[in-house]
Amino acid sequence: EERGARALVGRCREDAGAPAFWPWVQILRSYIALDSKSAREHLRPQAAVIFQILPELSQLFPDLVPLPEVGAEQARFRLLDAMTGFFQTSAKHTPLVLVIDDLHRADAASLLLLEFLVRELRDSPLLVVGAYRDLDVRGDDAREPCLARVARLAPTRSIQLKGLSRKAVSKLVGQPENADLVEELYEQSAGNPFFLTQLVQLLELESESALVGSTTERKFDLPASVRDAIGSQLDALPERTREVLALVAVAGRDFATAVIARALNATVGELLEWLDPAKTARLIEESQHRPGEYRFSHALLRDVVYDQIETLERGRLHRRIGESLEALHAPALDPCIEDLAYHFAESIAVGDPEKAVAYCVNAGERAASRLAHENAPGHFRRALELMDFQATIDARERCELLLQLGAAEVRIGDREPAKRSLRRAASIAREIGEPELLAR
Repeated sequence: EERGARALVGRCREDAGAPAFWPWVQILRSYIALDSKSAREHLRPQAAVIFQILPELSQLFPDLVPLPEVGAEQARFRLLDAMTGFFQTSAKHTPLVLVIDDLHRADAASLLLLEFLVRELRDSPLLVVGAYRDLDVRGDDAREPCLARVARLAPTRSIQLKGLSRKAVSKLVGQPENADLVEELYEQSAGNPFFLTQLVQLLELESESALVGSTTERKFDLPASVRDAIGSQLDALPERTREVLALVAVAGRDFATAVIARALNATVGELLEWLDPAKTARLIEESQHRPGEYRFSHALLRDVVYDQIETLERGRLHRRIGESLEALHAPALDPCIEDLAYHFAESIAVGDPEKAVAYCVNAGERAASRLAHENAPGHFRRALELMDFQATIDARERCELLLQLGAAEVRIGDREPAKRSLRRAASIAREIGEPELLAR
């Protein structure tokens, strides 16, 4: 930015409730918020296409004309090409830096756009920076091959981040004369800056003189793991703050204060007061990009809180978040359908199976309508699984859902799974005597 470039950030969601193309949607929204005049100028040629994943473009372009109907593959290519064209055009006027964080959690459609864009970078003043935890994509049949292809594309560079050196650990801790403590912290954290700061914060919490003197003078030991260090910090929080953090963890790493406050039947002011000790302890932080939103400072913080919640209580909290989203967004639920599908599915043991199935089907249909074809089958499969929790199962409904799943699998070229889905649908259609379904 100091050199005149425009930097835009998109983050992939750590939970399963993210809409298709989510990091790219965030980048587009940030661009529009920063410079609506340039956005209107550079988006206009592609606005009708990009509208499919960013419906609020109708506010910038109220005269949008519907696109001509084309096949699924042509429509997909049209969208990817439009997004790439927009970024290239914008970069010619102001160099762009697009940062995508947590790619290990990216949906398939977002990764497809990343790969498409990177192939076109060579002649553009455009830098794309993607960050991911390599261990989390290892063995992932969807993400690992795509990221490997991106890494091989010229002019890309792969940078393997390593832990801090002992010297850097000593500087960060601020106790260069305490060699024993520095060495212990280095060994415990492997130089990982986040792990290191968590251990140091725990030492500060447990003793005012924790970072002074040799290790033999300290009257406590470092925890067995960073999770234990986080757990100790959580234990030091007021009970009400811990209860609220549990609900926040169920909402996800990023959370909107309006949603949490509604779920607690409280005001945003009361919520922030309850969360203040967690903010002071640097466990949560205000979002730099979205006013009114906060996030856990690290994904592991959210994981530790979430893992401590008992299974049934976790289901109840998911349901409260789902009901809060419904109340806040009704009747226009479409933008948060994926979140609703996720939360009601996770609350299935204590929730409403019919509603969970319906939202999962809606999420699959929305993914298909937004050309995120790889995302749709997962939603339909989950809906089929959740049907088993219903008091009564409608055979025709199951058949219809199998037909949708089969069609979604055909669109992404999964022919064998598609055959199995369609054969199951045909079998049910014969059993219930529905020639119309059988013909489909």
